[in-house]
Amino acid sequence: MTHLSDSALAMYLYAGLTSTGKHLILLHEISWMGGEDKDFAGKLKGAWDNHFKKNDALNLVLCGSVTTWIEENILQDKGFVGRVSLDIVLKELSLPEANEFWRKAPSISATEKLKILSVTGGAFLAILKKFNTSKQRNRI
Repeated sequence: MTHLSDSALAMYLYAGLTSTGKHLILLHEISWMGGEDKDFAGKLKGAWDNHFKKNDALNLVLCGSVTTWIEENILQDKGFVGRVSLDIVLKELSLPEANEFWRKAPSISATEKLKILSVTGGAFLAILKKFNTSKQRNRI
C-alpha cells in the first residue's frame, strides 16, 4: 500500500485512474484527509474542474463522521456553490438490511458480512445501496 502525503498528488492519481468509464470515488473521512491541509478544498475543486467533471460516468462521494468540517469546508465554501447535487445524511444499516444488501453475493459468508458491518458501521453499504437505486448523477 502506498501512503500519499500530498492531497494534490492523490487527486491527480485518482483522476488518471477514473478518466473514462463508470467509477465511484468514495473519499471516506474527508475531514481527516483535509484537516491537516488548509488548501484541501482548493485542491479538490481543482481536481474536479480539471479532471473529474470530464467523465460523466464518475460519481464522487465525500463522507465523514465530522459533518461540521464538511459543512464549513465544502458545503459552505464559495468555490463549491452549485456543485453539490445531493446531500445525504445516512444512518447505519441494520443487520437485516446489511444481509439483504449482500443477498446477491452468496459467496460472502455471514461471518464476512458481520466483519464488514463491524468495520464500516454499515455506512458504506448504505452509500452503495443509495447509488445502486439512484439514477441521479452526483457531483461535488
